Amino acid sequence: GVNAAGNAVLGNAFGGVSASGANTVIGGTTPGAGNVIAGNGAGGLSVSGDGSTVFGNYIGTDASGTLNLGNSGYGIQISGAAGITVGGIGLGEANIIAYNNGPGVTVRATSPAAINNPIRGNSIHSNSGLGIDLIGTAGVTANDPGDVDAFGGNLLQNYPVLTVAVSTGGITSIQGSLNS
Repeated sequence: GVNAAGNAVLGNAFGGVSASGANTVIGGTTPGAGNVIAGNGAGGLSVSGDGSTVFGNYIGTDASGTLNLGNSGYGIQISGAAGITVGGIGLGEANIIAYNNGPGVTVRATSPAAINNPIRGNSIHSNSGLGIDLIGTAGVTANDPGDVDAFGGNLLQNYPVLTVAVSTGGITSIQGSLNS
């Protein structure tokens, strides 16, 4: 989808990368291990192998994370799999997922197995759809008391409700609740 330098769209009519084997690693945490997956005609990265990891990639942008090279659909799609980790809080684990013409990350439940897929520490912004879309309902999935959903991407996990965010002297304090 992009040129060899990773800074201009060449384009194609299809998706960028499809990974279906269990425990597949897409990208990495060391400098230069990440991929630029951008400028594709369908979506960026589709992952359906249980236990896979997606670390240190640039999805819909260049390797600097600043140019708009968006994919025509989703940035990352998790399909019917469990235990796929997208990003993290360790050094080099975060992905930049931006400028895609769809959601940044989708979790699609093609079976009840689309559960326990952590999406953490990433920079997800400037996509035309939701940042994280748990497929099961149209648009934002409403929170439900006790979070009793039995089907849907990540079992339609409730989202936290943030009530206060204050930055003072380089420290940010956030307050909220999660009913789950």
